[in-house]
Amino acid sequence: MTETRKEQKVIMINEDLNSAPVYPLSPDLILHWYEPEDEKYWIAIHKEADKFNVITPQLFDKQFGNDKLNLRERQCYLLDKTGKAIATATAWEKKQGEFAGFGQVHWVAVVPEWHNQGLGKMIVSIICQRLIELGYTQAFLDTSDLRPAAIHLYEKFGFKIQNDSGEKS
Repeated sequence: MTETRKEQKVIMINEDLNSAPVYPLSPDLILHWYEPEDEKYWIAIHKEADKFNVITPQLFDKQFGNDKLNLRERQCYLLDKTGKAIATATAWEKKQGEFAGFGQVHWVAVVPEWHNQGLGKMIVSIICQRLIELGYTQAFLDTSDLRPAAIHLYEKFGFKIQNDSGEKS
């Protein structure tokens, strides 16, 4: 009998966001910042891209609350030339706890058909730049040890693993 290994949460920190590389947006893509009703894009992207979480409108509300004005400057989407949302990420913030005062790279996702085309670099670059614009000099994120490609991507942006032994909560 094979035992399934539990997913482990990985916490990563970038102590100097200004040192993160900047990747330009491809001219074939459109950058779109959140507008009311865009949660439908977030849900659709994550349903395609995320095999570890159950993606629902309630999850969106739990993660981002109902502060839609805040999302307008923090949550972005990449759209293909037909206008389909194909990637998303959020420049979030932690107001309490261990990482209070840090920016947070939050809920990064790229639909599978666009993997290996540089969208991860582009969207993480956009989010790191937005965090800097919002006044953050440090950022953190959490991911899963079952996402080695994501961990490798974040390392390119100066994020270092702080803890890889805690179970995902």
